[in-house]
Amino acid sequence: MKWHWLFDLDRRIGYMEIVLLSIILIGTIVLYAIQTVLRNAFSTGFLWIDPLVQYSMLWITMLGGSIATLDQHHMSVDLTNKFLSPANKHRVAIVTSLLSAFVVWFMASAGMDFVRMMQGSNAVESHFLPIPQSISRMIIPLGFYMMMSRFVLRALEHALILLNIDVGQSSASHQSQVL
Repeated sequence: MKWHWLFDLDRRIGYMEIVLLSIILIGTIVLYAIQTVLRNAFSTGFLWIDPLVQYSMLWITMLGGSIATLDQHHMSVDLTNKFLSPANKHRVAIVTSLLSAFVVWFMASAGMDFVRMMQGSNAVESHFLPIPQSISRMIIPLGFYMMMSRFVLRALEHALILLNIDVGQSSASHQSQVL
């Protein structure tokens, strides 16, 4: 069975995340620069920019975490790399990826509960930015679910490599060539 499509889909979703992150980041910088000029030069400003910037920072953080997980630039401890054989490194990577997926699943579930609680309150970001808080906070479970899926995919990559099944140009297969 060919697994290339699954890893290609993950990379394409990651590309869309990078584009979305870039748009949100540039928009946030531009809006806050405008707000700063308006406040300092003209003693005025738009009341909706501050809550929008706050909520965009949440999106930037979660999208950045998801992209870091895609590129395997998340925080990790590599104490065992010097002492294990390549096959055992893959086994350890499977276990740590699945444990990470479980922890992130727990965080995503808590985030989903938080969003449901926000939906029940019908609260909005502010009077000046009438976006329901449940919408602006939806990135919390979505970001964690994306991270979870990537950890599961990394475990699958390492398992397929252990079974000598071609996974294409994945990050795990590149790491095994370096090892």
